[in-house]
This record gives sequence, structure tokens and C-alpha cells, in this order.
Amino acid sequence: MQQNSTEQNYYQEDEIDLKELFKVLWLKKNFIIGITAVITLLAGIYAFNKTPTYEATALVEIGNYKNNNNNNNNNNNNNNNVLVDSVPELVKKLNLLFIDLLKNEKDREATITSISTVKGTSSFINIKSESTSNKLASNEINKIITYIQNKHQTELENILNNRKSKITSIDRQINTIKNKQLELLSNKNDLNGNEALLNSLQLISMINGELGVQSISGLIKEKTELGLLLNKRNYKNSEVVGRIITNDYPIKPKKKLIVAIAFIAGFILSIFLVFIMNAFRKEEDKVVA
Repeated sequence: MQQNSTEQNYYQEDEIDLKELFKVLWLKKNFIIGITAVITLLAGIYAFNKTPTYEATALVEIGNYKNNNNNNNNNNNNNNNVLVDSVPELVKKLNLLFIDLLKNEKDREATITSISTVKGTSSFINIKSESTSNKLASNEINKIITYIQNKHQTELENILNNRKSKITSIDRQINTIKNKQLELLSNKNDLNGNEALLNSLQLISMINGELGVQSISGLIKEKTELGLLLNKRNYKNSEVVGRIITNDYPIKPKKKLIVAIAFIAGFILSIFLVFIMNAFRKEEDKVVA
């Protein structure tokens, strides 16, 4: 019976405390509203006066060139196409040149915020830039795209020139084999009086002739394959997929979010201050009493 009476007293005390707290808050409602309004207003002024930041993004497809079936390369993006550059290595280099080495520079109009590979693909990179306008952000990305295209265009031209040089070399090899065959035939005609030497030379000529035909056939096949690869359509430079993407609205500051957080923070702070002031008032009343 005594325990039930004690529990009832606790409930009554809690009820009294809650009523007192709500009473205090109600009496200080103007203070709470004022503090909340001031903090929200200051946050709003900050949010609406801060320079907006715009973001531009671009998806870049790395260039490639057509290769022979016999040549294997780990950078293949389909059966016979080989990437002109290693995407992971390229991303590392671009991050070094356009982010790491420039991060300490002040008063820059735009900054590159991210250069990364695209998950699930082997031939694409994603570039992001931020600035005070979409135009400046896009221009910063264009600098990287120009760098990539110039680098890869040079590499593609080197590959094309190497193939042209190889065709020239094959022509020389074919001519050398033909000249040797003619030389053997000429020597055979000069040895009509020496039957044993002639028979030996005929055997050598036959063997060399067969080998020469096989060599020439293989070289002509290789030359034909290389010739087909000289078509400019087999060389594709890196390029932006679609266009550089921008947004009409800035990515920051997030005005609504800032104001909302400020309102909640101001409301909580004002209640906390009311409780502190009320606690001090009670202490003063006890001292006076």
C-alpha cells in the first residue's frame, strides 16, 4: 500500500514538472520566437548573399584504333579495337596535373573537383568542375578534353606512321627475295657444262624458290592487312559523349536547407536558453528565501 502511494507521488511530481516546463516555455514564447527568427534571418542573409557555385560534368570516351586479329592487347574494348591509352594511368596523370598541382593556387575562376573512371566500363572517364558560372566550369573541363585529344591524336598518328613504315619494309623484303630468286636462276644458266654442280644448284634453287614463294605470300598477306588498317576510319580520337552537362541551378549554397537547419537550431537553442535562465532564477529565489 505504501509502495503504491510512493509511485503515485512520483507521477504527480513528474506531472507538475512537465506542467511547469510548458508554463515556462509559454511565458517565454516571445523570447523563443525572437531568437529563432534572428538566427533564421541571419542564415537566410548568408545563404542568399553567398556567391553561387555551379557544376559542369562531362563523360569522355577514350579513343581507340583497329588492330589485327593476331595482336592481343589487354586494352581491347571490342574484338579488334585497342584503346589508345590506359584509362587508370590516364586518370592518375590527369588528377596530378589538373587537381593536385593546382590545389594551392588562389583566385582561380574554376576548379576541377573530380576525374574518375566510370564503374563497370573500361573506356570512359568522368570529369567534374565547379565555378561561379556554368560557362567557366565548362571551359575548365574543355581544357582537360583538349589536353587528352592532343595527346591521343599524336599517339594515333605515330601508330599510323609506324604501319606505313612497316608496309615499306615489307616491300623491301619482297624485292630482296625476288632478286635472290633471279640471281639463282641466272647462275643456273651459266653452269650448263657442269652437270653435278648444276643439279645441286637446281635443288637449292627449288628449295629457295618454294621458301621464297611462301615468304612472299606471307608478306603480301601481312601487307594487305596493314593496308586495310590505314583507313582513317580505323582511328578514333577521344571525345565527349554528347555534350558537357550543366544545370540552371547552383549546387551550393543549398538555401532552403541552410534556412531549415538554422530554424531548427535557433528553436532548440532558444528553448535551452529559457531552461538555463529559469534554473538561475530558481537558484536566486532560493538564496533570497
